[in-house]
Amino acid sequence: MKYGDIKIYGKGHTTLQEYEGAQRLLAEEFPDHEHTNLKFYDYFFIAKILGEDQEIVVGIITANKYLPDKVQICDITVHKQYRAKAVGLKLLNTLTQKVKLDGYTYITGMTNKKNREAINLYRKLGGHQEEMIVTTASVDETIAVMNHKEMVLKHREKRREKE
Repeated sequence: MKYGDIKIYGKGHTTLQEYEGAQRLLAEEFPDHEHTNLKFYDYFFIAKILGEDQEIVVGIITANKYLPDKVQICDITVHKQYRAKAVGLKLLNTLTQKVKLDGYTYITGMTNKKNREAINLYRKLGGHQEEMIVTTASVDETIAVMNHKEMVLKHREKRREKE
């Protein structure tokens, strides 16, 4: 497979079959995306190559507008069989060119710190890591903790009023 064999198609230029192929590929890599509606994203590109008798989806990248001058990559994945064949590079290049045309000056993304392949690719492309801590919390647990904290604060305020 040559770099020129990789074809990139954006939002509005994919068939239903290609769209469903992209959804399957995304769900294989990120199981919590099984029911993700790809139309949710501001930017959506798929990579295809010619198979035996038809083009097949081998990669996907999604992104959303984030702050006035930034676009946030939401997802990027390449089918395991086609990794290290420049599919990710072509997806990133296409996205970067498009967001530049749209007036954005930065593109950001997050990846697991154990994903060395992605980190190395981003570094090779001129990216740098920022020191950040990403926090994820269960909504139910967070609500319970916040409700408890509010109850304690209200109780304290009542106690102070009596003093």
